[in-house]
Amino acid sequence: MQSLPEEIYAAILQHLPLQHVLKLRQVSNHFRDLTYSRDLWIRLLREETKVKRRIPVPRLFRDAHSVNTLSTVELERCVQRSLKLYQNWSSPSPVATRKAFLYTGLTSQWPVPGPASLRIISLHFVTLSSGRSCLLSVAYGQHLEPRTLLFELWDISGSADDASCVAWRDIRLWGGYAVNTTSVVEQGILAVKTPGVEIWGVDLSKAPDSAFVTLKTLSTEVKIVSSFTGTTLLVLGLHDEVKILDIRDPSKETELRHPQPLLPTNQPHVLESIIEHDYIVIVRPITLELYSLEAFRRSEDIQVLSPVIVHTFQWRLDSCRIERDIKHYEQAPATHDRPTPINILVRFSSLFPWPVNLLQHYVLHPNRLYTPLSGSTASTSPRTTAGLVNINLPFRFPPTLHQTISSPIRLFAISDMAVGIYGTAVWIDSHTEEYFLQGETGQRLAGLMLSPATATATTARFSDSEVLAHEDDGLSGDWSAVTLPPRPDDLTDEPTQSHASAVFDVQESDDWNRVAVDECEGRVAVGSINGRITLYEYI
Repeated sequence: MQSLPEEIYAAILQHLPLQHVLKLRQVSNHFRDLTYSRDLWIRLLREETKVKRRIPVPRLFRDAHSVNTLSTVELERCVQRSLKLYQNWSSPSPVATRKAFLYTGLTSQWPVPGPASLRIISLHFVTLSSGRSCLLSVAYGQHLEPRTLLFELWDISGSADDASCVAWRDIRLWGGYAVNTTSVVEQGILAVKTPGVEIWGVDLSKAPDSAFVTLKTLSTEVKIVSSFTGTTLLVLGLHDEVKILDIRDPSKETELRHPQPLLPTNQPHVLESIIEHDYIVIVRPITLELYSLEAFRRSEDIQVLSPVIVHTFQWRLDSCRIERDIKHYEQAPATHDRPTPINILVRFSSLFPWPVNLLQHYVLHPNRLYTPLSGSTASTSPRTTAGLVNINLPFRFPPTLHQTISSPIRLFAISDMAVGIYGTAVWIDSHTEEYFLQGETGQRLAGLMLSPATATATTARFSDSEVLAHEDDGLSGDWSAVTLPPRPDDLTDEPTQSHASAVFDVQESDDWNRVAVDECEGRVAVGSINGRITLYEYI
């Protein structure tokens, strides 16, 4: 049979799915060489991961900013690593490929020696403007007066075993802090109340004890710093009023006012928030509120803003985590002019036992007819002084309850949870009876893929005849252990059937107290009350 021109073969390859490309490699050396086309693997990287299955792609090189810098072999490895990570990540019992321990307070000149004097109070995965992946830990000095916080930045760009502290700083007489939630931190990594409001950046060219640098000090008087996104701060004023301000012009503050019931003294006024250019979503102990920021962004002299729409929960919230869900979009929220779905994971506080032992997964669905105010005109987007009106809301209220997850906790036991941008929820609870045959002590690190889609949990595994081993060339690794996850269906408003939680780890002691998740790199970090951080890697 007469051979076809090379450009015809190349055009055909551009229409083949991944499993057919791997089959084609077994036909002949000629076809095998054709499958090492760079354009082919750029398409497969885009379609097999981002478009079809909407799963994260771990970076082959941590400092690579674009696929244009990767070779054909590196692109293929990216596809392979992405599918392997998802296969492990979504299994009933994910297996950590690496497990490392980080001990706070050892690299700094901490007044009380040893990590046992420190208690982890928060963990955050951050990406610096240089592309470097880091873990930010915040620890509280348990035996020091005045109250002291220790901030440490750990470089985890390489293996977890090679993690090192590259920046640290301690402060006293603090009044809260917030980590910048922008995906790549450029405007400052932290906002800290000390006693003014300081914006911190990181200069890794300096020694660790001076690498945290103060970029700006705001003269505004606040009680607590609640949230930090880009250049926008959400703070609690001296009279417990919730205010929003821009660090570029902090003199213009706007109060976000909605009457609240009398709360316990230790209950925060704002549990979680998501700040966008046109709006802000706030979770308070009883309510979920949406505010328009159009007038605020135009620097109008508006002292008070009322919510455009409010949802009231059935019980008071004990804890909550909210996060944008970008897996239904090819682009990240920062580059997308439409709102993405928001996953809301809550644990209620009630005198009844069942709300406390359950996690409720709500989804705030975007309004497909929403017109962004920043790019709209009066003829296409009706406005009021509040900016948004009921016919042009970015989300459809009320939020939809999609899943109820069993997560029992003992009386006075510690629990925490985290939600990632690809819909992974990870939490700490007390469900350990089936592991240790007793329920008095012990903790479980569990998780679940929060998805409003109705895709089944089955995957299509390649058979031996469908896979080409690569021992001969040593270029692309072995595809034999890789399975293709199912394609998710379209977003739905219908409640989905609850799935069993995945178990990441269990322990017989009760010292875990904080958790953070990084889906893009397949990492989970767990903090403890004795200053130890456990870092898990799943690829």
